[in-house]
Amino acid sequence: MSENIKVITIIGPTAVGKTNLGIRLAKYLDGEIISGDSMQLYKELTIGTAKVTAKEMQGVPHHLIDIINVDDNYSVQEFQKSVRELIHDIHDRGRLPIIVGGTGLYIKAALYDYEFNEHPHQWQTNQKYENYDNQELYDYLVSIDAESAKILHPNNRRRVLRAIEIYEQSGEKKSDRLLKQEKTPIYDLFMIGLTCERTKLYQRINQRVDSMLENGLLDEINYLYHQKNVKSTMQSMQAIGYKEWFPYLEGKERFENTIDKIKQNSRNFAKRQMTWFKNQFDVHWFDVLNNNTNQIEDTIIKNLLSSNFLNRIVVAGGCFWGVEAYYKKIKGICHTRVGYAQGYKENPVYHEVKEENTGHTEVVELLFNSTQISLINILDHLFRIIDPTSLNKQGGDIGTNYRTGVYYNNKEQENQILTFMNQQHKKYQDKIVVEVDLLKIFYNAEEYHQNYLDKNPNGYCHVSFDSIKDSEKKIVIRRK
Repeated sequence: MSENIKVITIIGPTAVGKTNLGIRLAKYLDGEIISGDSMQLYKELTIGTAKVTAKEMQGVPHHLIDIINVDDNYSVQEFQKSVRELIHDIHDRGRLPIIVGGTGLYIKAALYDYEFNEHPHQWQTNQKYENYDNQELYDYLVSIDAESAKILHPNNRRRVLRAIEIYEQSGEKKSDRLLKQEKTPIYDLFMIGLTCERTKLYQRINQRVDSMLENGLLDEINYLYHQKNVKSTMQSMQAIGYKEWFPYLEGKERFENTIDKIKQNSRNFAKRQMTWFKNQFDVHWFDVLNNNTNQIEDTIIKNLLSSNFLNRIVVAGGCFWGVEAYYKKIKGICHTRVGYAQGYKENPVYHEVKEENTGHTEVVELLFNSTQISLINILDHLFRIIDPTSLNKQGGDIGTNYRTGVYYNNKEQENQILTFMNQQHKKYQDKIVVEVDLLKIFYNAEEYHQNYLDKNPNGYCHVSFDSIKDSEKKIVIRRK
């Protein structure tokens, strides 16, 4: 069922930083990115669309970029079909689909239960406009419903006529009618929105246009115009940053005025984007000025966990060094973090986790997608690592005082873990003992230190990642 597939979406106005955040999250959560930009589909539109470069991708797979030529058309229906196929493919391979882009209607059509059922238009409409050529008909549609015109090609006469007919018969734009439809998501969505104070956003937009010029935008335009013979009527040339150049290339507009027009159109587009997103989607918004990228990423991860979009399990007390490569091969494991909990500090702030082996309590934290892998499957893989009979194959040694605690924070997980551990107890009853410890991990590190050291004045603190401080129990395996 599609509604069980988890999809992260990153939206926001142009020039707000969606691409960078998308790549960071994809790397952290083992995801793949699907472009939600209707103009980055075109192979030859690179600088003017701020298309992500191969270097910027940092090895993260990107989809729906550079797939059609400038003289091709690509409808929202085709986009819907392509995105849905990609989502299922990425999910089936055990990775996380992440859609990044700013073309709101395209994104909504792909992720919500949109059906594009075009009814035959009445013959009277055909007759009324039979003396209009395609461009004249399209120009009329622009004057009454510019948003619908943006996603139609002038030569697609049937759909242009249908949009005109809807307006003339109902007095309502086709684009507005689509927006008013009550549609529900067909996936388990977590939608992230990036925003920015308007004045600062407009500054960023102006700077981006200036940067595009420095990086060769005019050369790209000249190549498209003189070598590829693009026309202003092409769907690809409706993109901001491209359509404004035709009067300049035809000697009808000054260079400076062309640049000003691109900046103005980009600012107006950003304003429309924000209005559209706020009215159409349930979004977790982040202000890029009040939070740096690291802070936004950290908050997103916490929200993904608190909403149960992703799940987490933390194991402390084992020999886990070198297991990252092992878990990367397992479908559904989004992120693995290995470290150790430091010992006593005179003025502790939090229990710090260091990503190096020092002999202190070692911990592993796993983030996983429960629609791709179950908690029991994860424990089974974990036990292959900590099983005394197989540990030597994974590296490390199991000491005579070996203990492993599995931290969790809900009843469902507790029952699953207990069932699994009891199965292992029966399997290795001559080697291990399974027991449940009631362990309170204090919110305040100093409080924990004080309570622990009162009982163990010479001991180290046994605590794992700061991110599991809400846990109240652990289930322990110990060597007999």
